[in-house]
Amino acid sequence: MEKDLFVLINGYKTSDKILILKAFKLANDLHRYSKPRKSGEPYIIHPIAVATILAEVHADADTIAAGLLHDTIEDCPGVTKELIEKEINPTVAKIVQGVTNINKKQNSEFDRDIIETLDTKRLIVGITQDVRILIVKLADRLHNMRTMTFQTADKQISKSEETLNLYVPLAGYIGEHKYKAEMEDYAFQYSMRKEYIETENRRFKWTNKIGVEINDVKAKIIELLLNENIRFTINAEEKNLFSLYKKILKYSDERKIHDIIQIKIICSNQKECYKARKIIEDKYEFLPDKAKDYIKYPKTNLYRALHTSIIGPDGHSFQCQFITDDMKVVNDYGITAYYYFAKKKFKSGADVMQDEVKNMQFYKVLTKLIETPIRPEEFSSILKQEILSERIYVKTPKGATIELPKGSTPVDFAYRVNSDFGNHIQAAKVNDIFVPLSYELKSDDKIEIVVDMKQPPKLDNKSVVRTFYAQNELEETNSSEERIILRKQ
Repeated sequence: MEKDLFVLINGYKTSDKILILKAFKLANDLHRYSKPRKSGEPYIIHPIAVATILAEVHADADTIAAGLLHDTIEDCPGVTKELIEKEINPTVAKIVQGVTNINKKQNSEFDRDIIETLDTKRLIVGITQDVRILIVKLADRLHNMRTMTFQTADKQISKSEETLNLYVPLAGYIGEHKYKAEMEDYAFQYSMRKEYIETENRRFKWTNKIGVEINDVKAKIIELLLNENIRFTINAEEKNLFSLYKKILKYSDERKIHDIIQIKIICSNQKECYKARKIIEDKYEFLPDKAKDYIKYPKTNLYRALHTSIIGPDGHSFQCQFITDDMKVVNDYGITAYYYFAKKKFKSGADVMQDEVKNMQFYKVLTKLIETPIRPEEFSSILKQEILSERIYVKTPKGATIELPKGSTPVDFAYRVNSDFGNHIQAAKVNDIFVPLSYELKSDDKIEIVVDMKQPPKLDNKSVVRTFYAQNELEETNSSEERIILRKQ
């Protein structure tokens, strides 16, 4: 395990390797008396595994060092943030403090649900301070899911449900698709064993059935692109089991699922991506509604690619994704990849990653939630509804994607785009048709807001907003208007 970690960081600069080695030695010393894990392995194996996961996604040295030390404050007697500051550095100490859970024994006056909510709030606050706190937490949870077989059945189910309800959505927000897919499938395996096996069998039968056809399609794509002198690499991947299970629930018939097999075509630049897609669409029948341009209009979690779904010679559909090498790194590793590209921006990896998080749509919802004085149970409820629930993705007239909780209305959309739009909304069009302001939006809807900035703010829209964010913005506007009236009086 140690060898794998140090092989992975071999390309890091010398000072980074020295820092990670110091953290490794300190973690090894502090965990010397920790209880063995349920697997019977020495406890130190877990932090090394977490650090290795972080190194695999190109995390920076401070993050890897924090991965090695992430359990020391919580599990090792006498270890404090100040000790880690002294022995390593303040940044690593801050990240370790951020991932440390509240001590349940020292806070026995609170019930378990309240402590878990406070732990979650600490994590959410940590994201706004340093996204690396979440990245370490995700790596920690991923390794715990990999070793969940040694836990009791009850623990397997409870941890799997928490993973699906909290960690998987958060991984998705910051684009950590490798983490997300693996955590999903482990959680699926332990919490819904019967459905997991059924889905695994269905995918196996499906891929065996279309094995010859997919090879024919790949061979034809290779021939077509080589004839046009396009430089590329190509591979085919299966959809992960939990995502496939959700698609089966939605469509019931595999023949309606166009991306069970994803053909990834990695081109040398963006221009070649567009050219390659056109070549393939000219040759094959394709599904126009499945053609997506996530290069021009990236997803809210940084994902970029061109998509098209083609019909093979035997009538099955396959999704083709056209990406560059840089896109692939970001698509796989999300926000962590921005450390990898930080040198191009002449800023530290930590600053680049935090800047990217601040630009993400979910960030302003998190900050609004943290700033609002509410009870722990309210915080938990709003977080589930506003951040962790099912999402929809709608479009502005210019094609930009706006992410909202399912059930949102045009007024919620307006506030998410700009608080002035929400305050002065007069009407809304969805897909070029006027709709009531109470209309429930659906994914892929195109929304146009009619505003009149000369009119006073509309303060009677409370009945047609569904999201905490819009409600909070509306209440702030009401308070401001009341203060203006009082001053005039």
